Amino acid sequence: MTYRGKAARLLLFLLCMLLACTCALSEESTERKIVVRQVVLETPAPSDQPEDLTAEPTAETSVQIEAPARRAEIHINETAPEGWSDRVLLRITALKTAPCDAILMESGDMVMLIDGGTTRFAQRVLDAINDRGYDNRVNYIFNTHPHDDHIDAQTQMVKLGLRADEFLTLYPPKYNNDLHKKMVRQVEEKGIGYHQLHDMETMEFGHAHLTFYTWQEDTDPNGRSAQCHVLVGTTSVMLTADLTGKAQHHYLENYPPEAIHADILKGPHHSLVRMVGDYLTTVDPEFVFITSSEKHTVNSREQLTNRKIPFLLVDHGTITMETDGTDWYIFQVRGQM
Repeated sequence: MTYRGKAARLLLFLLCMLLACTCALSEESTERKIVVRQVVLETPAPSDQPEDLTAEPTAETSVQIEAPARRAEIHINETAPEGWSDRVLLRITALKTAPCDAILMESGDMVMLIDGGTTRFAQRVLDAINDRGYDNRVNYIFNTHPHDDHIDAQTQMVKLGLRADEFLTLYPPKYNNDLHKKMVRQVEEKGIGYHQLHDMETMEFGHAHLTFYTWQEDTDPNGRSAQCHVLVGTTSVMLTADLTGKAQHHYLENYPPEAIHADILKGPHHSLVRMVGDYLTTVDPEFVFITSSEKHTVNSREQLTNRKIPFLLVDHGTITMETDGTDWYIFQVRGQM
């Protein structure tokens, strides 16, 4: 082959290599454009994105995030707007039974008694039910756990004539606990239905949606006590019974934050001790009600005060919390049952 022939062949080879590189770069550029377009197409417009009521930007976040949905406004001992009582309301009433729990929940034409205190409160709680026009009858009697300050008054009230469609408990009828057995006997004698609750069980209650939680494996009846998360519209309540610190860690580690997030929180275990810090942060309440006295809740009240979370104690009087699914009006009448 002549020198010119070799030179021509080398030139042709270089031209082919240049063309191949150009094609490869072109394909790589096209592929990157497609990837970018896929990201854009798969990311909905901000107005179409689902609202995350619990998400907050962290200090490290540099991307602007759309503000979370509006939280409920909490009005404490303020006059409700005109026509408030004509709205469809959820009403939760924490009765003056400190240091015990006795809570009435009303929605639509439904009413539930949650715990009731010790026997000495039975007649007073029954009177409170009847003063609200229920004539010795509720739809549900819900016992969070069979300790005397939660179940004894319920047993006595059924003896005194309180009727219900169903008794709700996380325990089976033959659970080996004397206080539970006494209640079961009354329930059976009076023909009240029996329903054993399970973890994450849900119920429609009037206009409210209820979710029950329980740590079945905990051997401590307080830590195992049934929780009730109440949702109406965009408002929510977390009723914690006697939840312990150990159980608070359990819910933090095993449930999504939205499962326990709430506008209003019942102080766990009568607020006798401080809450686990991360648990309080995750629930993120705007108001806490405490079913005990000032004397026994010094540390808990200090924790809430430091976090600027308002609270009331039932020892000072019955607390009534009402929501229309958007905002809350909370009232306390000093000394009232």
